[in-house]
Formats: sequence, C-alpha cells, structure tokens
Amino acid sequence: PANAREDARAAALAEELGAQLGRLKGAGPKIKQLLSMVQLDRPSDGERSLVAFGALPDGARTIPFGRVRRVIEQDLDAGIGRLFDDIDQEPFAVASLGQVHKAHTSEGEIVAVKVQHPGVAEAIQTDLRSLGLVGPILKRLAPGLDAGAVLAEIRDRISDEIDFELEAQHQRRLQRLLRGHPHVRLPHVHTDLSSRRVLVTEYVEGLRSDEIKRIGEAERDRIGEVAFRCYLDLAWRAGAVAGDPHPDNCILCPDGRLCLLDFALLRDLDANSSQREREVMRALADGDAHR
Repeated sequence: PANAREDARAAALAEELGAQLGRLKGAGPKIKQLLSMVQLDRPSDGERSLVAFGALPDGARTIPFGRVRRVIEQDLDAGIGRLFDDIDQEPFAVASLGQVHKAHTSEGEIVAVKVQHPGVAEAIQTDLRSLGLVGPILKRLAPGLDAGAVLAEIRDRISDEIDFELEAQHQRRLQRLLRGHPHVRLPHVHTDLSSRRVLVTEYVEGLRSDEIKRIGEAERDRIGEVAFRCYLDLAWRAGAVAGDPHPDNCILCPDGRLCLLDFALLRDLDANSSQREREVMRALADGDAHR
C-alpha cells in the first residue's frame, strides 16, 4: 500500500510536470527529451516501474518550402539558385527545431541542408525564461535531485542547440579529433554555406536506424560497440561529451564505418573533475575503500 501511494503521488507529479512542459510550445519537447535522460524515480525494489512524465517529441512537423527558402536566403544573403544547383523541396528528415533537405552545390556535391524553422529560436528563448516554473515540481518528484542545477544545464544546452554556427564548430572540432578513425566518420561541414539557422554538410549514403534494426545481430552488436566506444572515448580522452548519441544519428556506410550526426549538444568536461573520477573508479576496481 505504501508503495502504491508513492507510485500514485509520483504519477500525479509527473503528469503535472508534463502539463507544464506542454505549455512551453518552443522548448517543451526539447526539455522533455533532455529530462528523459534523468532517472527521476529510484525504486526500492526491482518490480516498481520508473516514472514517465511524457513521451519524447514525436509531433515534429514540416513547414512549407517557401518558408525554408526565406530562411536560407535571409541568412546567407543570396538567392537559393545561386547557393545550390538544385534542392529537394520535400525534407528527408524532420526534428524538433527544423528540417533537412537534400541539395546539390554548384560544384556538384550532394549535401544535407539543415534549416531551422523560423521563429523557433525566439519561442525557445521565451520559454527558457519561464523554465523556473517547473523547478518546484521537479524537486518534489525527485527530492534528491539538484533541480536548479539540472534546469540550468538544460537552459545552457538548449541555448547552444539553436545556434547552428556553434554546431558547425563542434562538428569541425570532432571531425579533427576523429580524423583517420578506422571505424567512425563525421560529415564534412560546408562553412561557407552555413549560418546561425542553416547548416550544410556532406550528404552521407548508408543504412539508417530503421534499416540497421533489420540486419544480423552480430553486425548490430559491432555497430553498437563502435558507437559506445567512440562516445566514451571522446568524453574520457578529449574531454568532450556529445549529448545526443541517438540511433537516428547513426548511418552505417557501405565501407562498414559508422557515420555519426548531430553535435549541437556538446559539453566540455573539467580535466580535474575527470581525473578525480578516474581515481575513484580505480579505487573501486581495486576494492580500496579507504582510497
């Protein structure tokens, strides 16, 4: 009975939190996505279910190509015909912040043109100023959580994510770090065709997540290990945490390498903190409680 009352209370708080986030039309889906990585409920036994306060963003909508064209032309200060030989009017991918179109450059290279939906950045910034409203609910839902710190982190990361120029910098940096990697590659960034709301990168052919699901288990295991090792290696060796290691951001290339996408969420680790964590891990491995 006590567990049932706790579950009912947690479910009610989760519903209240989900309702508050639902009112944030710009940042709400992205905040839900980030909070989904935080384990809000810590059950005392293995049978109780975890709290779920709302589905991940699944209602992404495309916008008409005319509006996409205006964003591209405004940000790059040129007609779309001068920027690209041709561009598909229908996007091949849609996300919470924008959509991606396939195009050809004047040099004949096939590229992916990621365009931020007009007005989304302004809506998100307005929402982030109201983010403190969900703090008390989050604190009640997870008393042991530093709700203020979590929300501050979310505010910083989402502010970064709406700046595609910053994402381009992140991608170029990680591309340098991973140059020559035998199992992983990143798409080349076309800096001259990118801006705050437009990111143009090499279009990479290969199997997407829905196709990867259908291949053999041994190959899926290899792909999973490649992704796991790469993301953890970036964190521990380069001090860079890539915050969106999602299956939809992976493409299996014909040569067997894994192409990783979407580096808007990137956070540098403090070197001293990382070293202290290593020391704790070594002490645990050695069974040295005092150390």
